[in-house]
Amino acid sequence: MPGRPFWSAAPQVANDGYHVPASGPARTYRLAPRATVVLIDMSDGPRPVSYSADAFVALLRAKPSASPEGGGLGPYFRTFRTALATPADGDEVATLAQLYKP
Repeated sequence: MPGRPFWSAAPQVANDGYHVPASGPARTYRLAPRATVVLIDMSDGPRPVSYSADAFVALLRAKPSASPEGGGLGPYFRTFRTALATPADGDEVATLAQLYKP
């Protein structure tokens, strides 16, 4: 499909998922007070681990040099480049989940 970015093309493998990026300008969102953050634990194969918003913030604060993009969150998968964000009201996110595809 000439002229289309690779990420918006339909999958070439039957039943394979794909994501289409959101349109419009970038915006800042906040985790809702009762939000859930799902990280992929890679210590024993990929498995999802759920955290409350407070527990996720505590995890980041416990490692000041850590960031989801900069590494240092071992054993968790270290990117939110492919993540699913479920909106709540206004500028809040109810669920932020890392997506993992080998």
